Amino acid sequence: MFADRPLPITQVFIAAGNEQMLAANGAVRNATLWATPIERFVLPCRTLAGAPFGREAVPHDASTFAQVLAESHASEELALDFDASWVSERMVRSVRDYSWRNATLAEGAVLGVWDSGLSIVRTGASGTTETRTATAVDWGFAPGAEDEMVALLRSACATLTTGGVEDLIVFSSPQSRGRDLLAGLARTV
Repeated sequence: MFADRPLPITQVFIAAGNEQMLAANGAVRNATLWATPIERFVLPCRTLAGAPFGREAVPHDASTFAQVLAESHASEELALDFDASWVSERMVRSVRDYSWRNATLAEGAVLGVWDSGLSIVRTGASGTTETRTATAVDWGFAPGAEDEMVALLRSACATLTTGGVEDLIVFSSPQSRGRDLLAGLARTV
């Protein structure tokens, strides 16, 4: 149906406290209020799989996890106010889907991966392909901890590959300090 033109889709992020967007009676009507693009990085797990790295996060790590997230994403337009209570609440909101067991950390980097079981099916002239993906829902690193972030991503990819996941999806933006790091690992952006 849309093979010859872009899909008519608009993505909008509405955060609690953003009165300008919350007051709008339909985000599509006000989509021009935000011009920050969100980029989707597709990391190929088989290619990036590496040695185990970091350790599983526990509730006691909420403050550290929040601090690294805040420091890593502070320059982004859509940055949240990360704190220990936000992280703690996030980790218990739907433990079946995402919890402390899905989060790892190193001294200066954190990574939370949600394996939702999502498969992307593409049908084209050469046939149909199905790719199973997982999503990095929380990620960040302190200045100088880029190698730790890469090691956490590689470790997660190794684990995901054993579970049949082919791609790890990470979302970011041009303002992100980690954008170039992700671009260097990604198969596609």
